[in-house]
Amino acid sequence: MIERFIPTPAWTSASVFTLVFLAASFSAQAQSARPTNALRAVQPMEGKALVCPPPKIEVELIVQPAPVHNRASVKTMTQYSKSSHPTVGLYRSNQRIYLNTRSMQSRDTQELCVQTVYATYAINHMIDVGNEYLPGTCAFQETLVHERTHERIHIQKAQEAQQHIVRDLGRTPIYFSGVNYESDAKAWLNKATEWTKQVYSSYILPAQEAFDSPAEYERFSKACAHELRYHGYNGAGGR
Repeated sequence: MIERFIPTPAWTSASVFTLVFLAASFSAQAQSARPTNALRAVQPMEGKALVCPPPKIEVELIVQPAPVHNRASVKTMTQYSKSSHPTVGLYRSNQRIYLNTRSMQSRDTQELCVQTVYATYAINHMIDVGNEYLPGTCAFQETLVHERTHERIHIQKAQEAQQHIVRDLGRTPIYFSGVNYESDAKAWLNKATEWTKQVYSSYILPAQEAFDSPAEYERFSKACAHELRYHGYNGAGGR
Protein backbone atom coordinates (compact mmCIF):
# COMPACT_ATOMS: atom_id res chain seq x y z
CA MET A 1 0.00 0.00 0.00
CA ILE A 2 1.32 3.44 -0.90
CA GLU A 3 0.88 5.97 1.90
CA ARG A 4 -0.08 9.47 0.81
CA PHE A 5 1.51 11.93 3.24
CA ILE A 6 0.35 15.43 2.38
CA PRO A 7 0.59 18.79 4.12
CA THR A 8 -2.63 19.96 5.75
CA PRO A 9 -4.16 23.36 5.05
CA ALA A 10 -2.93 26.14 7.32
CA TRP A 11 -5.26 25.98 10.30
CA THR A 12 -5.50 29.19 12.28
CA SER A 13 -6.96 30.12 15.63
CA ALA A 14 -6.99 33.60 17.17
CA SER A 15 -7.87 35.23 20.46
CA VAL A 16 -8.14 38.90 21.50
CA PHE A 17 -7.98 40.38 24.99
CA THR A 18 -7.51 43.83 26.49
CA LEU A 19 -5.34 45.18 29.31
CA VAL A 20 -5.58 48.61 30.93
CA PHE A 21 -2.99 49.87 33.41
CA LEU A 22 -3.55 53.14 35.20
CA ALA A 23 -1.27 55.73 36.73
CA ALA A 24 -3.64 55.96 39.69
CA SER A 25 -5.16 52.50 39.98
CA PHE A 26 -4.88 48.96 38.61
CA SER A 27 -7.91 47.50 36.85
CA ALA A 28 -6.87 43.99 35.82
CA GLN A 29 -6.93 40.93 38.04
CA ALA A 30 -3.57 39.16 38.14
CA GLN A 31 -3.34 35.46 37.43
CA SER A 32 -0.40 34.35 39.52
CA ALA A 33 -0.52 30.62 38.79
CA ARG A 34 1.21 29.54 35.60
CA PRO A 35 -1.03 27.27 33.53
CA THR A 36 0.18 23.72 33.13
CA ASN A 37 0.35 22.29 29.65
CA ALA A 38 -2.65 20.01 29.35
CA LEU A 39 -2.01 19.73 25.61
CA ARG A 40 0.72 17.09 25.64
CA ALA A 41 0.48 13.41 24.79
CA VAL A 42 -2.55 13.95 22.60
CA GLN A 43 -2.81 10.32 21.52
CA PRO A 44 -0.54 7.27 21.81
CA MET A 45 1.51 6.49 18.71
CA GLU A 46 2.47 2.84 19.29
CA GLY A 47 2.14 0.83 16.10
CA LYS A 48 1.26 3.83 13.95
CA ALA A 49 2.54 4.35 10.42
CA LEU A 50 3.16 8.08 10.63
CA VAL A 51 6.45 9.08 12.25
CA CYS A 52 5.75 12.09 14.46
CA PRO A 53 8.61 13.88 16.27
CA PRO A 54 7.92 16.83 18.61
CA PRO A 55 6.94 19.93 16.63
CA LYS A 56 9.08 22.95 15.95
CA ILE A 57 7.69 26.04 17.67
CA GLU A 58 8.20 29.42 16.01
CA VAL A 59 7.15 32.55 17.91
CA GLU A 60 6.80 36.13 16.76
CA LEU A 61 6.17 39.35 18.69
CA ILE A 62 4.65 42.21 16.69
CA VAL A 63 4.82 45.56 18.45
CA GLN A 64 5.49 49.22 17.76
CA PRO A 65 6.26 51.92 20.37
CA ALA A 66 3.03 53.05 22.01
CA PRO A 67 1.87 56.47 20.75
CA VAL A 68 1.23 59.11 23.41
CA HIS A 69 -2.02 61.10 23.49
CA ASN A 70 -2.64 64.23 25.55
CA ARG A 71 -6.29 64.90 24.69
CA ALA A 72 -8.45 63.37 27.44
CA SER A 73 -8.90 65.05 30.81
CA VAL A 74 -8.16 63.45 34.16
CA LYS A 75 -11.92 63.42 34.84
CA THR A 76 -12.65 61.61 31.56
CA MET A 77 -9.93 59.01 32.15
CA THR A 78 -11.10 58.45 35.72
CA GLN A 79 -14.65 57.81 34.48
CA TYR A 80 -13.31 55.47 31.79
CA SER A 81 -11.18 53.49 34.26
CA LYS A 82 -13.96 53.45 36.91
CA SER A 83 -11.26 54.14 39.47
CA SER A 84 -11.94 55.50 42.94
CA HIS A 85 -8.87 57.73 42.56
CA PRO A 86 -8.12 60.33 39.89
CA THR A 87 -6.50 58.70 36.85
CA VAL A 88 -3.81 60.97 35.44
CA GLY A 89 -2.45 58.46 32.92
CA LEU A 90 -3.38 55.23 31.15
CA TYR A 91 -1.51 52.46 29.37
CA ARG A 92 -4.01 50.56 27.23
CA SER A 93 -3.40 47.62 24.96
CA ASN A 94 -5.23 45.12 22.82
CA GLN A 95 -3.51 41.80 22.26
CA ARG A 96 -4.19 39.38 19.45
CA ILE A 97 -2.86 35.84 19.56
CA TYR A 98 -2.58 33.82 16.36
CA LEU A 99 -1.75 30.12 16.25
CA ASN A 100 -1.10 28.46 12.90
CA THR A 101 0.11 24.92 12.25
CA ARG A 102 1.90 23.10 9.47
CA SER A 103 1.14 19.41 9.61
CA MET A 104 1.62 16.13 7.78
CA GLN A 105 -1.26 13.73 7.44
CA SER A 106 -2.11 10.35 5.93
CA ARG A 107 -5.69 10.05 4.78
CA ASP A 108 -5.22 6.32 4.21
CA THR A 109 -4.35 5.59 7.83
CA GLN A 110 -6.27 8.58 9.26
CA GLU A 111 -3.28 10.11 11.01
CA LEU A 112 -2.01 13.65 11.46
CA CYS A 113 1.22 14.98 12.94
CA VAL A 114 1.76 18.66 13.71
CA GLN A 115 5.23 19.53 12.42
CA THR A 116 5.37 23.26 13.20
CA VAL A 117 3.35 25.59 15.40
CA TYR A 118 3.54 29.30 14.56
CA ALA A 119 2.58 31.44 17.55
CA THR A 120 2.21 35.20 16.99
CA TYR A 121 1.53 37.78 19.70
CA ALA A 122 0.54 41.20 18.35
CA ILE A 123 0.27 44.25 20.62
CA ASN A 124 -1.71 47.35 19.71
CA HIS A 125 -1.21 49.81 22.55
CA MET A 126 -1.32 53.49 23.48
CA ILE A 127 -0.57 55.86 26.36
CA ASP A 128 -2.81 58.67 27.58
CA VAL A 129 -1.66 61.55 29.78
CA GLY A 130 -4.27 63.94 31.21
CA ASN A 131 -4.60 67.09 29.12
CA GLU A 132 -4.21 69.19 32.28
CA TYR A 133 -0.52 68.26 32.09
CA LEU A 134 1.20 69.81 29.09
CA PRO A 135 4.34 68.29 27.55
CA GLY A 136 7.36 69.64 29.37
CA THR A 137 5.70 69.82 32.78
CA CYS A 138 6.82 67.65 35.66
CA ALA A 139 3.49 65.85 35.93
CA PHE A 140 3.41 65.03 32.21
CA GLN A 141 6.94 63.63 32.30
CA GLU A 142 6.45 61.59 35.47
CA THR A 143 3.17 60.17 34.20
CA LEU A 144 4.80 59.27 30.89
CA VAL A 145 7.72 57.56 32.65
CA HIS A 146 5.26 55.50 34.69
CA GLU A 147 3.24 54.41 31.67
CA ARG A 148 6.35 53.71 29.56
CA THR A 149 7.45 51.34 32.31
CA HIS A 150 4.15 49.48 31.93
CA GLU A 151 4.90 49.28 28.22
CA ARG A 152 8.39 47.84 28.80
CA ILE A 153 7.07 45.32 31.33
CA HIS A 154 4.42 44.19 28.86
CA ILE A 155 6.97 43.53 26.11
CA GLN A 156 9.54 41.90 28.40
CA LYS A 157 7.03 39.55 30.01
CA ALA A 158 5.50 38.69 26.63
CA GLN A 159 8.96 37.58 25.51
CA GLU A 160 9.36 35.46 28.64
CA ALA A 161 5.93 33.93 28.04
CA GLN A 162 7.00 33.00 24.51
CA GLN A 163 9.96 31.06 25.92
CA HIS A 164 7.49 29.16 28.10
CA ILE A 165 5.31 28.41 25.07
CA VAL A 166 8.26 27.16 23.01
CA ARG A 167 9.45 24.98 25.88
CA ASP A 168 6.06 23.39 26.63
CA LEU A 169 4.49 23.00 23.19
CA GLY A 170 7.70 21.60 21.70
CA ARG A 171 8.25 18.99 24.40
CA THR A 172 6.26 16.05 23.00
CA PRO A 173 4.68 15.04 19.67
CA ILE A 174 1.29 16.45 18.72
CA TYR A 175 -0.40 13.53 16.99
CA PHE A 176 -3.98 12.56 16.08
CA SER A 177 -5.49 9.42 14.59
CA GLY A 178 -8.85 7.80 13.95
CA VAL A 179 -11.92 8.80 12.01
CA ASN A 180 -12.11 12.21 13.74
CA TYR A 181 -8.41 13.04 13.49
CA GLU A 182 -8.94 16.27 11.54
CA SER A 183 -11.65 17.66 13.81
CA ASP A 184 -9.64 16.58 16.86
CA ALA A 185 -6.64 18.52 15.55
CA LYS A 186 -8.73 21.64 15.01
CA ALA A 187 -10.20 21.33 18.50
CA TRP A 188 -6.67 21.03 19.89
CA LEU A 189 -5.66 24.21 18.07
CA ASN A 190 -8.51 26.15 19.68
CA LYS A 191 -7.58 24.73 23.08
CA ALA A 192 -3.92 25.58 22.51
CA THR A 193 -4.86 29.17 21.66
CA GLU A 194 -6.72 29.57 24.94
CA TRP A 195 -3.83 27.96 26.84
CA THR A 196 -1.40 30.35 25.13
CA LYS A 197 -3.53 33.32 26.20
CA GLN A 198 -3.40 32.08 29.80
CA VAL A 199 0.39 31.77 29.63
CA TYR A 200 0.76 35.37 28.48
CA SER A 201 -1.59 36.60 31.20
CA SER A 202 0.22 34.64 33.90
CA TYR A 203 3.48 36.42 33.05
CA ILE A 204 2.21 39.92 32.26
CA LEU A 205 -0.49 40.68 34.82
CA PRO A 206 1.39 39.84 38.05
CA ALA A 207 4.42 41.84 36.87
CA GLN A 208 2.26 44.85 36.10
CA GLU A 209 0.53 44.62 39.46
CA ALA A 210 3.87 44.34 41.25
CA PHE A 211 5.04 47.54 39.57
CA ASP A 212 1.87 49.38 40.60
CA SER A 213 2.91 49.17 44.24
CA PRO A 214 2.27 51.63 47.08
CA ALA A 215 5.96 52.53 46.95
CA GLU A 216 5.73 53.43 43.25
CA TYR A 217 2.69 55.63 43.80
CA GLU A 218 4.35 57.27 46.78
CA ARG A 219 7.33 58.10 44.58
CA PHE A 220 5.03 59.21 41.78
CA SER A 221 3.00 61.56 43.98
CA LYS A 222 6.01 63.17 45.62
CA ALA A 223 7.71 63.86 42.29
CA CYS A 224 5.15 66.50 41.31
CA ALA A 225 3.00 66.92 44.40
CA HIS A 226 1.96 70.47 43.65
CA GLU A 227 0.55 69.58 40.23
CA LEU A 228 -1.04 66.28 41.24
CA ARG A 229 -2.74 67.68 44.35
CA TYR A 230 -4.54 70.12 42.09
CA HIS A 231 -6.60 67.17 40.80
CA GLY A 232 -7.03 65.58 44.19
CA TYR A 233 -4.38 62.88 43.82
CA ASN A 234 -1.89 62.65 46.66
CA GLY A 235 -0.96 58.99 46.60
CA ALA A 236 -3.17 58.12 49.60
CA GLY A 237 -3.97 54.47 49.75
CA GLY A 238 -1.22 53.66 47.29
CA ARG A 239 -3.39 53.88 44.17
